[in-house]
Amino acid sequence: ANGPMTDGLYISQDPVLDNADLLIGQFMGNVNIIPGTSVNRQLNVEIPGVADGQYYLIAVADVKNNINETNDTNNSLATPQLIQIQMQPLYVDYLQLDTLSNGEFIYYKLELDDTLLGETVLITLLGDSLNGNNEMFVGFNRAPSRIVYDRRSPYNFEGNQEVVIPQVMPGNYYLMVTGNTTSS
Repeated sequence: ANGPMTDGLYISQDPVLDNADLLIGQFMGNVNIIPGTSVNRQLNVEIPGVADGQYYLIAVADVKNNINETNDTNNSLATPQLIQIQMQPLYVDYLQLDTLSNGEFIYYKLELDDTLLGETVLITLLGDSLNGNNEMFVGFNRAPSRIVYDRRSPYNFEGNQEVVIPQVMPGNYYLMVTGNTTSS
C-alpha cells in the first residue's frame, strides 16, 4: 500500500484509545509499505499539561485510515506499563524564574501544604516586557487549559498577572502560564 498516512501518539489513563485521550504528537507523510512489512516512526514530544498521575502512551498508525488494509486491528499499541507523569512544582514564597516563549504553555503543580487549608493564595506573574500578553489559569485537581479552568488572571493584554485562590481546599492545584509579545 502507498499514499499519505498520519500516525498519532496519545496519552491516556487506560490502554484503549477513546475520544477522551489527548493527542500529543503526530507524524504525517507518504508511505510505501509492501504487504508483510512495517515502517518505523520516532516522535520526540513534550507531554503537555496533564495532572500528576499514571498514564499510558498509545501509538496509532494510519489515524485517518488512508491506507487500504484488510485488517486495521493492529494499528494501535499502548505502552505495556503505566508511566508516571509529574509536573514541575511551584512552591509558596519562592521566586520561580522561567522563560516563556511566544505561544508556549508552561505548567506547574502548586505545592500547598495543609497549613494553608482555608487560606487565600495569591499567585503573581511578573513579565519583563511592557508588550507582553500573558495569561494564567488555575485548575483544581486537573490541569487547566484556556477553555477549562477554575480561576484565571483578570488582566487582558498585560505582561504582569495575578490569580487568587480565595480558599484553599484539600486537593491539588495546577497552574498554566502562556503568553506572547506583541512587538516581536
